[in-house]
Amino acid sequence: MLLNNICESFNAALKEARDKPIISLIEWIRRYVMKRHFDKRTGVAGFEDRVMPFVTKYLKWVDNETRFCTLIPAFGEEFEVVHRGKQKAVNLTNRTCTCKTWELTGIPCPHAMMCITDQRHEVLDYVDEAYTKATYLRAFQHPIAAMPGYEDWEKVGVTSPTPPPFKKLPGRPKLKKEEKRGRRGN
Repeated sequence: MLLNNICESFNAALKEARDKPIISLIEWIRRYVMKRHFDKRTGVAGFEDRVMPFVTKYLKWVDNETRFCTLIPAFGEEFEVVHRGKQKAVNLTNRTCTCKTWELTGIPCPHAMMCITDQRHEVLDYVDEAYTKATYLRAFQHPIAAMPGYEDWEKVGVTSPTPPPFKKLPGRPKLKKEEKRGRRGN
């Protein structure tokens, strides 16, 4: 599902460049990625928190949900949490909860948040490193270099790419829709 969403997003971004010749298409993609990298690097510079803003927003919702939790300590850093009538087991050492949300997302669920705050630990220490500002900056640390225009490219002794040769297919050629309509109308 994640891979499909990435492909669909990229295809939507390429919509305007899809009809271009191959060299122009590759140049359009290079410029798009270059600008996107720049925007991502400069955009994250204004973030104050250690984690990304959507994580902070989600953690506020999770904190609000802890109002509906009842905590029962088990042993060490293991707890039972009853949340809206459902019982979950939380292990802070292993960073696990039987609801599986924490393991899947890397962000503490309401059950885990209840245990973390009960132990007076810092919640952000339990958020996966993938959501930190430092990791985000590392992902976009390698800039895409600017390039001169086509006319300034170094000339090499290789022939220019050409389209494949036209091959006439056997059988009667198909008529275009407009020609079919014209014949039927007469």
